[in-house]
Amino acid sequence: MSNKSPIQKTKGNVNNFTPITSEQLLSILVNWKRFTISNRLERKMLPINSFGFDSTGLIFGDDILLTYQYCGENTTMYMFVSGDSQGSITEIFRINHSINEKVQIPISELGLMYLFLNTGGDLNHCDVDNMSQVDNEAKRLSVKFFNIHNSYPDLVQETYELAQDINLHSDFIEQMRLAKKNFNQVKTTGDAMSIFNSVLGMLK
Repeated sequence: MSNKSPIQKTKGNVNNFTPITSEQLLSILVNWKRFTISNRLERKMLPINSFGFDSTGLIFGDDILLTYQYCGENTTMYMFVSGDSQGSITEIFRINHSINEKVQIPISELGLMYLFLNTGGDLNHCDVDNMSQVDNEAKRLSVKFFNIHNSYPDLVQETYELAQDINLHSDFIEQMRLAKKNFNQVKTTGDAMSIFNSVLGMLK
């Protein structure tokens, strides 16, 4: 069965995208890190509820196909999630329909980072290659996301503290507070669904 994203996307022109902000960059990185540790259900639903992907309802073998239709260009991102209990990512590729170009994305943490930065930038109409509006402290923190030894809860805690220190937008600070609180609740109660239900749709 197909499942459309609840996010309302607006058409734009990639040439008019604005530089990415600290909030946008850190939001994307937090969600990317969350995705890398998620279970099968989250791996299907987080891209739908936080990044504007649609579930096509199509199944290839045991794989579920999720797609992201770009706002700023005639391009589609395709992600296949296995239907087993692991919810492994089996294939990712991007097709620019205007020039009929297909780009295969590696199945790795960096490949997923590219996936979410690319689609997250498009969703927010921001240029992820232009970091002129990103605070230097946010840039330094963003580097920590690429170290596999830095855990998701520690990175959320650091992001929350930095957001307060450098006076990022109050909505973003609240999102980080909820992400931190809900993850701690999961560790206490063992109820994995509590964090899933609480943070769906955050960090858009």
